[in-house]
Amino acid sequence: MKDLTLEELIKKFNIISKSLSVDKFNYPQLEIKMRMNWDDPKNIFYADFDYVEIKDGGILIGAYGNSVTPEDAMRDYYNKIVGKHLVYRAMNEDCRRECVVVG
Repeated sequence: MKDLTLEELIKKFNIISKSLSVDKFNYPQLEIKMRMNWDDPKNIFYADFDYVEIKDGGILIGAYGNSVTPEDAMRDYYNKIVGKHLVYRAMNEDCRRECVVVG
């Protein structure tokens, strides 16, 4: 898979967020955070959708992207979720949404 540009990544994350949205006020947001632990300089930033997990059979697992830059953390996260079955707000019957991320 070729490296996506930042603009392409943003478009893909927006499509995923819209696919999982409950309404205009309740949708997953991509979060990019900086770790305050400097023990691992290769993984300063991490990215993930809030309240989103990967469905692996009957198990839900968390995933996030790591890297030195925010953009590369986004790329890493996207590569981890592409082709996967995502679940938003899994424990809330009224708000639970699911989708498969296609490349």
